[in-house]
Amino acid sequence: MTCDIIIHTHSDYKDIWPIMLDFVDQNIIARRVGFSIDIQPEDPRFQKHDIYVYDDKLTHPARLVSVLKRLKSDYVLFFHDIDIITRFDSNHFDLLLKWMTEQSVDRFALGMFPSQYYVTSVQDMPIAKLEKNMCSWFTTPYDPAPSIWKRSTFLEIMTQFSNETYKTIEFCGIQEALSTKKVYGFAKKSLVPLFTLGRPFTEWIAFCHLFCNGKWSNKLAWQSYRPFMEYILEYYNIDIEKRGFAEYYHGVENGLQIT
Repeated sequence: MTCDIIIHTHSDYKDIWPIMLDFVDQNIIARRVGFSIDIQPEDPRFQKHDIYVYDDKLTHPARLVSVLKRLKSDYVLFFHDIDIITRFDSNHFDLLLKWMTEQSVDRFALGMFPSQYYVTSVQDMPIAKLEKNMCSWFTTPYDPAPSIWKRSTFLEIMTQFSNETYKTIEFCGIQEALSTKKVYGFAKKSLVPLFTLGRPFTEWIAFCHLFCNGKWSNKLAWQSYRPFMEYILEYYNIDIEKRGFAEYYHGVENGLQIT
């Protein structure tokens, strides 16, 4: 049972690399992290991590294919640079990964889903089976949100839809293709969600979504992360004018209604 941790990034977002690296180092302890990236980064803090440079001319799925082919692991914890990891419980992660391996799970979405889809528990973690259009805050069974993938399935799906873009891949035949696979996530049940942009995460593995369409998430979308975002903007001396705030709030209200 092996699992790589891969964070996908691009030099267009190098202004948030200090934030990304700080929270990786604070939360993912004693595990190697790999970065899927378009250039060889100059920041010396990348040197202790694995770097997988992709061809910037490729489509988003094709970039992932080129990286996934270089990995040897059975599973991959995959997320993007704009999802800053704020919590990572190693014990729960390892338990989840062991269960995924035993059940040959293809994808585990790390968000939280309606209780009505609950199917089982892994110790204290309630598990939901993901179906098409089961909620409004995540696209299911596929979206680009933080997930643990069986590497062979991730490679297969990204290869099949390698001509799509980051924005179009959710709305092609990928939902049907993944509907035949074993896809799960956390069920709400009695869990207390941590919301970011209307997307609920758990206390075990959580993320703060920084950007929408290349702009900082609007204050209405900070939700559970308001103190965190206020800290980020002040501590890193962020010049909001350079990117501005996004006006996109999809899922913010709906996400709060999770049951």
